[in-house]
Amino acid sequence: MGRKGYYLVFEGPDGSGKTTQSQNTLKYLEELGMKKDEDFIYLREPGGTKIGEKVRQILLDPENEDLADRTESLLYNASRSQTTKQIVMPAVDAGKLVVADKSYISTIAYQAVALGMPIDQIEQVIMFAIYNFTPDSVYLFDIPVEVGLSRCGQGGKDRIEQRDTSYHERVRNGYLLYARANKDIFRIFDSTPSVEEVWEQVKHDLDNRVLEEWFERSGR
Repeated sequence: MGRKGYYLVFEGPDGSGKTTQSQNTLKYLEELGMKKDEDFIYLREPGGTKIGEKVRQILLDPENEDLADRTESLLYNASRSQTTKQIVMPAVDAGKLVVADKSYISTIAYQAVALGMPIDQIEQVIMFAIYNFTPDSVYLFDIPVEVGLSRCGQGGKDRIEQRDTSYHERVRNGYLLYARANKDIFRIFDSTPSVEEVWEQVKHDLDNRVLEEWFERSGR
């Protein structure tokens, strides 16, 4: 039996605009008459649950400089597992649209590729954590590293954003490699234009593909 709902993920390197575009999507859904929590839900990674938010604090705290690479990866998956079981799967089963700011694909890019971990082992842990429940579609916002980091600004960067440029280059490459290997679920957007220009492209895909399929599945 197919899914009643739809699971849409927004991904991309730091400063790529994924959060901005996910927020634009939420506003657009409301303009269409959809109601938050009743018709669609929004979540961010890491976090989304009481447990997940506590894990998020550990992961992003700049003071946790001694956090081991594998510990980092496992913590992300611990938060993700709780979110998948507690929020994502029940929402999709209920016919809702799940709009997510990041997913397990971030771990592929930020930990497996950028930190040089064995991708096959990381993927096994990920699939165990998420109950093999993968997104229907992934919007990847691609941007040159220098541009993305400049958009993040200099003040208040979290532990991950503070890493050097070469690390962020590997993150970007990790995203692109994974997207090319999974073309069936990915849509890649060039984030260098203005927010408004990128949003028009996102809105076009929402209208002509994602929402159409979600409406058909859920009977909305």
